[in-house]
Amino acid sequence: MERMFLVVRNEPEQLGRTVFPDEVVAAAAVVAASLFGDASIRQQLAKAGYDADAILVTNADHELAASTLNGLGRAAGRDGPWHHGWTRPDYAVRAQQTTEQLADLLERGQGGQDG
Repeated sequence: MERMFLVVRNEPEQLGRTVFPDEVVAAAAVVAASLFGDASIRQQLAKAGYDADAILVTNADHELAASTLNGLGRAAGRDGPWHHGWTRPDYAVRAQQTTEQLADLLERGQGGQDG
């Protein structure tokens, strides 16, 4: 994931070519869950048939949170490409709410696990 965020930061023209906005948003959700995940997130993943240990990042830290926040801003900030093309206005609103929630978590995560 970190490599993907570096590509988005260092080669923004690759966004939509080799790295796609939906991948960035999904990775941001994984990082946020890894930073602040508790037993309930692990239980929800298990209930859905996923292996939490295979999904969550065990060494997520404030540096990864900062890199993720940067990538999320580029891919799904206010005018980011992730927000283009929603076919229903309510989907667009939910997409914006999702990215705002992820950004809030990642901003807190930049302060470390206790941030």
